[in-house]
Amino acid sequence: MNREEYLVKKFPLEDGTTYIQNLDKHMSKNKIDKGKVGKKLHGLQKRMNRMSENEGHASEKAGKRKGFLRKLIDMLYGKGKPKKQSI
Repeated sequence: MNREEYLVKKFPLEDGTTYIQNLDKHMSKNKIDKGKVGKKLHGLQKRMNRMSENEGHASEKAGKRKGFLRKLIDMLYGKGKPKKQSI
């Protein structure tokens, strides 16, 4: 019995999941490397500081850098308190 015949015979399972859904269920979520994110955040903060001290130093990139800064902070520390859901 080759692999394809085996998968056709075994899946879908009793609960109706396919082979790919079964793999997804048992694989872990990707974890972020906080050290790597911290280094990127520090470098970005240095560039933002350099922009504020030297007028004209890549000032056209300020908006893009602020957005990326917010994204890195959220990745590192989380989004904060969850919003209250109204009923």
